[in-house]
Amino acid sequence: MPDCARCGAEGVEPPNEYWDSYVYCDECRAIIEDSKENGVVVRSRHGNRLSDEVPYEVTVNVDGIKNPHTVNSSNRPRNQVEALAMGKKIMRKHDLPGVFIYQKSGSEWLLEEYLEAHPGIAEDVENENKGFLSRLFGN
Repeated sequence: MPDCARCGAEGVEPPNEYWDSYVYCDECRAIIEDSKENGVVVRSRHGNRLSDEVPYEVTVNVDGIKNPHTVNSSNRPRNQVEALAMGKKIMRKHDLPGVFIYQKSGSEWLLEEYLEAHPGIAEDVENENKGFLSRLFGN
């Protein structure tokens, strides 16, 4: 049996016989599911589900918080960095947990842990959230 993709716990039972990667122990699965149900979800969409023009979506699963990507199509992130930056900004503003779901590989990450594991992407996300003038003047 494989190890948990998040914490490394040994001998995790895959959800079915076809599952070949990214399995999670019960504890990590519960943390991820709670964050999905009560926080921000950044999701990559590959394949035929969405057009190639909008491969990422950001949703907020908390009552009373406006979901920015449903306001109009111009608010939809165009790439991974924009999607992660939008998710991180909402997480900070509302003190919410966040999850990044990468459909292509089947991985699910707590968003903060994904950024810690990918420092180059984390830097791009921070720069995206600083805004154009801050980046231009180095603030």
